[in-house]
Amino acid sequence: MTPVQRALFVSLLTSGIAAVAAPPGPAAPPAATLLHVAPAVRRIVRTLRLIDIPRAWRRRNWTGDRGQGSCVHAALVHLWHWQGRHDLADAWAASYGNGETAAGLAAKLDRAGARYAETRAGDEGFLEWAIRTRRGAAVVVQNGAHMVNLVGLDWNVAHILDSNFPERIQRRPREEFLREWKQSGGWAVTPVETPPPPEPWIVREAASPAR
Repeated sequence: MTPVQRALFVSLLTSGIAAVAAPPGPAAPPAATLLHVAPAVRRIVRTLRLIDIPRAWRRRNWTGDRGQGSCVHAALVHLWHWQGRHDLADAWAASYGNGETAAGLAAKLDRAGARYAETRAGDEGFLEWAIRTRRGAAVVVQNGAHMVNLVGLDWNVAHILDSNFPERIQRRPREEFLREWKQSGGWAVTPVETPPPPEPWIVREAASPAR
């Protein structure tokens, strides 16, 4: 190879390496900045599907004239108060107590002309509907020995109001709760009245920085 050929070969080789190393186009722009959501807004969004029954409307489980707890009736009273039927809630609490079966409750509700919806087959879609429509549900647990209110259900957590401990909301893993509910018979019931809307909230434009 002559000196001229050698120089030309080196030049072509160098150009080829540079072409391979060079990016094919303009550099990619930096990743877009994620939208910042304020903690206060996050808290509001998390609570939109929670049934926040005021403490004044929560009834502690009472003992009926047969010496039995009245958890089924207490759970219904909670939901009627929440759904705006205070008259029916108060009348029901004054009239009924003791344990209750699904068939017995349905008969009482029908006699009262109360509108309600239920499942006795462990239909998770029913619970999702009850929470999505902000009605909540009365659900059976403890192998059918107790009934509580389901007041929230997301991907991971079930939120429970128990009339034995009405001062607080309990949080349980979703799958654990659903498994117990189904093993207890899968019964859930809720009045079909009008629940209150979510608390209003306003997002205001941030003030422009001082110049």
